Amino acid sequence: MRRSVAVGLNIVGLSVRVDLARVWWSKGIRTGVVVAVVTLVGLQWLPGSAVVSLALGAAFTGICDTTDPDRNRFAGLALTVGALAVAVCVGGVLADSDVWRIVGSAVAAAVCGFVVVVGPRTALAGVISLVLVAIYAGTPGTLVGGLEAAGWLAAGGLAYIVVALPDWPLHRFTGLRTSLSTTYRAVGVAAGDPGHEISATTVAMAPLAVLAAIRSGDTRGTTREWALGLAEDCDAARRSLAALSTNHSAAADDFRIVAAHTMRHIGGGLRFPRWRTRALTAATACGRAAAAARSAGVPEVLVSAVDQPVQRAAAKTGAAWPLGRRAQTGAPGALFDHPLTRMRAALRWSDGGFQHALRLCAAITIATVVAVVLPAEHSYWIPLTVAWITRPDLGGTVTRVVMRVAGTLLGVAVAWIVVPDLGGDISFAIVVGAGAFTISAFLAANYPIAVAGITTMVLVLLGSVGEPVRSMVPDRIIDTVIAAGVVLLVALVAPHATGGTVHRDLADLAQRAAAYCAAVFAGQPGDMARMRLDVLHARTKAENAALAAAQEPVRHELDPVVGLGIMDDLRRVSEQLLLWHEQIGTVAPPAQLAALSQQGLVSLAERLQSPREPGAPWEFPAALPEAATDLLGPIAHAHRRLTDAVT
Repeated sequence: MRRSVAVGLNIVGLSVRVDLARVWWSKGIRTGVVVAVVTLVGLQWLPGSAVVSLALGAAFTGICDTTDPDRNRFAGLALTVGALAVAVCVGGVLADSDVWRIVGSAVAAAVCGFVVVVGPRTALAGVISLVLVAIYAGTPGTLVGGLEAAGWLAAGGLAYIVVALPDWPLHRFTGLRTSLSTTYRAVGVAAGDPGHEISATTVAMAPLAVLAAIRSGDTRGTTREWALGLAEDCDAARRSLAALSTNHSAAADDFRIVAAHTMRHIGGGLRFPRWRTRALTAATACGRAAAAARSAGVPEVLVSAVDQPVQRAAAKTGAAWPLGRRAQTGAPGALFDHPLTRMRAALRWSDGGFQHALRLCAAITIATVVAVVLPAEHSYWIPLTVAWITRPDLGGTVTRVVMRVAGTLLGVAVAWIVVPDLGGDISFAIVVGAGAFTISAFLAANYPIAVAGITTMVLVLLGSVGEPVRSMVPDRIIDTVIAAGVVLLVALVAPHATGGTVHRDLADLAQRAAAYCAAVFAGQPGDMARMRLDVLHARTKAENAALAAAQEPVRHELDPVVGLGIMDDLRRVSEQLLLWHEQIGTVAPPAQLAALSQQGLVSLAERLQSPREPGAPWEFPAALPEAATDLLGPIAHAHRRLTDAVT
């Protein structure tokens, strides 16, 4: 019971959380406008089946848009449109026979599921292609399959590409600036959160990912120096903000919030050049807040460590950018990184991508059989939903199922409310465009909101061509629940649980944290930087396993609640080590702190290897100064969690 409650609460928390830094407003607006326009044009001059295909083509192409370098971006979009058109043709052919529909859908599911091994872009295109196969293989009379539908869908996709094309010559390096902008916004949002989000692993890794992309990419000359400087300043500011968050004085909190506000404005200026001056204005306010923090007694080393990289980044953002003719750039990298090699390597029973293809094939086959048997007009919604919510891992599948049901209920509620008030083609087109905007803008930020958008869009789109929306609502809900049951059945019969290694991953993290601790207190800058990266990579692996374990309804060596708790304790240990990282050389650590912290972390690593019989707990001496207990306290707390789990 406790495990079920923990799983449920974790999924609910993920469902209601919106990652504001990953809301892609410009992409959502562009997708929504294009879908609204093509829908309106279609309603005026085209038959209903063409309107639906046209709108789906524009919407799905917009969803697949990326921040890749422009040539790769548009080549990828063109290939995506081609793949979606082929999927529609396949669906149209399969619609002639129930037997061929079942067999063909199974084959399509195996292929579309297997391409996940190539990469995220291909995985998304594969999911949407399978969705279209399901739609057009089971389409009722208002939608037609085959070449005509594929042509209209391709036309909708090309309409999106044409609208997005001016980004190429007019806004060079949009992808690079978008990555930097998203990172600054992510750090700014996290720094303004009082719940220690600034030390979250995803936030910590974001600047490092951008740095790695710039260093391994083709950007050269002054553009490379400018971009690297911004990424390095973002990483430095994040580390310093994490250290500052350990100082809970009112002045430190005020300064942290102003610095977070400045980081968000820097991100906004990088994404939208007209907003660059706002970054300079915010940086001026940040400087005043830094002075106030110093006057209030916040340690100078902590204040300067935050203020200096923020001021540098604001200056780089507000000044003239070294882009355009002054930039020296080479050819973009390959659109796909050895796809055939990856697929050949994954052709084995033990590969996760191969297993995902088999599970998806089984789920789609069952769902298609159910859809054929059911008399409902829109029973193709069952395999369609299965295609959307089946994930390679058990935890991700369970989470996606719950989020899909929640988003569907929200979407049908919106459609139920708004449809009676829609009096003409323009109002229908606006609501359809709003649905497309929602899914495109929020797909990475909050899946239930995105599902509500696509549900509203589809129901209102069908309503615009004459279908009774309110009569479709019960079928939509029932089909979603049936699809959820099918997916969970297949996932639990053949689970790919990725949280089983959580105890070993946490043990590795504790061991690497001990090494980082030794480097910090030894005052070795080179070792500190290297060990910090080791800790972040280990944290990423351990956190993924802990989150997966908390979402998987199967038994693990370490209780998921305990694993998440220890993960949180080790995150607070990282905050304290960052604090000493900033202060070392200016503040002498208490006696025995280095030895005790390393001892506690090594002991925790040893105990986590056998979490069901962890051995004796570790405790630190009570008579220690507060500066020592701030670091040793979370370590001791992690030990107590482990002890309590087996008593």
